Amino acid sequence: MRHEDADNALADALWWFRGFRAAQPTEASDATFDMQSKLLDARNWLKRLAEGKRRVLGLGEPEQGIVITYAEFERLYDGLRHGIEDREVGVATAKQILEEYRAELRGTKPGVPF
Repeated sequence: MRHEDADNALADALWWFRGFRAAQPTEASDATFDMQSKLLDARNWLKRLAEGKRRVLGLGEPEQGIVITYAEFERLYDGLRHGIEDREVGVATAKQILEEYRAELRGTKPGVPF
């Protein structure tokens, strides 16, 4: 299921629950109790996931996910795997990957015309 399909299905379910709010169960033992808020939580989580955001350790701090290629991961791992004395190599590799990413990002943005 694609993200758009899941989001549409959740939106339809939320619309349905809003329309039938008068018939909403009031007992927590009912399986559909508080289903609207649970679906809304699921939809919000799906939106954050699609935007690359996630929650870290339940602290409520939005974080941007960073995706690296397998080749970049190998370079980083090779720089860090040997031991404490080679940590500088790993840090330098991480900085190099970050600089390459920033250069690529700058290259994709058009210049401001004014």
